Amino acid sequence: MRKHEIIREYLKRFPDHADLTMAKKIYADHPLVWKSVETVRSSIRAIKGKKPQMPGHGAYNDKSLYVDRTFNYNPYKLPDSEEKIREPYVLPIADNNILLISDLHIPYHNIQAITLALDYGKENKVNTVIIMEI
Repeated sequence: MRKHEIIREYLKRFPDHADLTMAKKIYADHPLVWKSVETVRSSIRAIKGKKPQMPGHGAYNDKSLYVDRTFNYNPYKLPDSEEKIREPYVLPIADNNILLISDLHIPYHNIQAITLALDYGKENKVNTVIIMEI
């Protein structure tokens, strides 16, 4: 995922957050992508179409040079989405021996494979089973 795509995804998920708060969140989640929180903040401001904040640089303070680049979240005019932003589920500390099973392809699942996976969990005293079905 490219930098501007990451920022646009966060802006979509958290439209009311301040730029600095958003920059800190993005940098914390993706520290290898940007050099600092300020570089993320500058990118956010550019995507939102805001003027760069550079004190002492007269050209940046000249409103005649400002170009409005307000971001359109739906440039392809896609139909409205019924997507729901969900809060992450945090497992209790006691759930520390986890069996994760994914891509079961229900209703085309292989019962024998799932049974083997669950048997493995029982043999290894798993205390949490997570089944991911996308």
